[in-house]
Amino acid sequence: MKSRDDIAAAAHRLAQPIAQAQQVALWEVEFVQEGGLDILRFVLDGLPGQAVDLDRCEAFSRAVEAELDRADPIEQSYCLEVSSAGLTRRLSRPEHFEAHLGDRLDIQLAGRLGEAGAESFARLQFDVCDAQLPVDVTRFEATLRGREPQGALRLEDDLGRAFTLPADRVQRVSLALCWPPKGNGRRKREKK
Repeated sequence: MKSRDDIAAAAHRLAQPIAQAQQVALWEVEFVQEGGLDILRFVLDGLPGQAVDLDRCEAFSRAVEAELDRADPIEQSYCLEVSSAGLTRRLSRPEHFEAHLGDRLDIQLAGRLGEAGAESFARLQFDVCDAQLPVDVTRFEATLRGREPQGALRLEDDLGRAFTLPADRVQRVSLALCWPPKGNGRRKREKK
């Protein structure tokens, strides 16, 4: 049986020409198990100046479903899911981080800061709004300044101080919802 990563990669290859034809970008493709169901998930992003709405998701879903039925790359039954990356999109690949340098991130940690000897790390490097984060924090926001080749995030707190968060301390990174929108990766809404 193929691995979940191999299935996602095969689905990505099948879907790429469809995405190009429909002028959307494949933000993420994953084959996961949730609630006992196998799910093939496509997350779409619009090309510059274009939004991904429900109609575009539906059109992509119909086209990719037909191609998946034709090629039949997945042995087991699964659910197909297609969605927009959204404003609080998950960042997982190097190009995601590169596209969002300078943007505010919502960072969910793998465990609490106080676990695995990280207490001193928390005291030294996590001052936010003139207050230290408690060592039991599992989630916080910071500004992305870069990403190291090994995956560590170079971040900046609210007081402008830089720090690095090792990749093994990060469970999930997504864009923080900031209002009004600003930053490098945000698109301006076109007037009709």
